[in-house]
Amino acid sequence: MTIEGFPYLINNSRYFLANYLGKLSKNVKNIAIITPDTMQKEDALKAIKPLVMFQGRIIQRLLGKVS
Repeated sequence: MTIEGFPYLINNSRYFLANYLGKLSKNVKNIAIITPDTMQKEDALKAIKPLVMFQGRIIQRLLGKVS
């Protein structure tokens, strides 16, 4: 599992994107939203889209596809 280093903040709670990787590969098999703060289901659901979009943007920059 990997955890993204940049949280999404909603109502003073930090939500992180966790990636579950395959056992034999580095491919992402599933994702989860985690927080060291108090988990609120509604806020966690709101955090999914921005976190996934941010991760995709970072990957595109690393691959040189976005300036």
